[in-house]
Amino acid sequence: MKLKKIFEEAENEYNRQLNKTFKVAYASDDYKTAFEFLQSIQNEGNNFTKSKVINKIGMRLLGGFGCKQNIAQGRELIKKASTLGLTSATTW
Repeated sequence: MKLKKIFEEAENEYNRQLNKTFKVAYASDDYKTAFEFLQSIQNEGNNFTKSKVINKIGMRLLGGFGCKQNIAQGRELIKKASTLGLTSATTW
């Protein structure tokens, strides 16, 4: 039981740090680097973190921020974020 608690605490800390890193990339003015970074972490962390990252990639694809604009792919990723539980993505 003690080992399980240690793993849970480590996973929670990992997700907190991943979320902090996501926020830095989200706020960056270097759109290309931020987009590449977001792509590299889109499958990391728990569903909450994944949904935020995937939604942000989708939004950047819609607007062409740091990447070539791709509206269809952007919409697909936003829908995926919604299925992972991101309620703000359900409006799309």
